[in-house]
Amino acid sequence: GLYLAKVFEQAGVPAGVLNTVTGRGSEIGDYIVTHPGIDFINFTGSTEIGTRISRITTMVPLLMELGGKDAAIVLKDADLDLAASNIVSGAYSYSGQRCTAVKRILVVNEVADKLVEKVKERVEKLKIGNPLEEDVDIV
Repeated sequence: GLYLAKVFEQAGVPAGVLNTVTGRGSEIGDYIVTHPGIDFINFTGSTEIGTRISRITTMVPLLMELGGKDAAIVLKDADLDLAASNIVSGAYSYSGQRCTAVKRILVVNEVADKLVEKVKERVEKLKIGNPLEEDVDIV
């Protein structure tokens, strides 16, 4: 947070365009979303916190991107190599921390065993290690 704000400042972004507030979310966040000067809230995060925000705010428009259960759907005519590659990439990119990371796979019985084998092969090739190394997949 603070480092990113410093980068924006050094890049010449005018003061007041980007503001960084630090502190406990339950204190700072509650204060911000209930402040009378706030006329719109855009929140990306967990369902738990999104629910809290919707409970404590008044008639302020809310736009929320909350935790999902993003699924990969694989049908019997799918290219299983492509599906397996996309599933592994979707599940493990950014160490699986993206809000859109693949969290479940819905696959028809006819190709399930083949898909599992192809996904397993790709997962076993992932390298865990130091994020500063270019050939590392998971940090």
